[in-house]
Amino acid sequence: MRQGMTAIETIVVLSILSLMTAIVLPTLGRLRDGIAVRNATAEATSAFAIARRTAILRAATTAIGIDRPPGFITVTAAGEMLLQRNLEEAHGVTLSATRDSTAYSALGHGVGAANLSLVIARGTVAETIFVSREGRVRR
Repeated sequence: MRQGMTAIETIVVLSILSLMTAIVLPTLGRLRDGIAVRNATAEATSAFAIARRTAILRAATTAIGIDRPPGFITVTAAGEMLLQRNLEEAHGVTLSATRDSTAYSALGHGVGAANLSLVIARGTVAETIFVSREGRVRR
């Protein structure tokens, strides 16, 4: 009875392992990118909710600055910074927006005459947050 493996058996096993690795690794990368984008999108959406609630509670205009400095979302009310999140550093994503800021009035409505689209991306995965003129947020 022989013990051990022949060179051909070893090559076959290593070939199968490398083939499985080549299939699994890109899928894991996309999964990791998707998780990062989803988490960053949830954080950005909550920043918009915080800004709207603050505007209503304080009965004052609340502004949201996007990508100042790069990768940041900042919520300010009456010159006071309420929230600042560095999504780029925390989640490894990139932000791109159609506008650099938006604001909520004391009634919780959007201020300004234009919609806002915020794209959060990492690798091949991207999500877009839309903010209407009325201040409604949807994904």
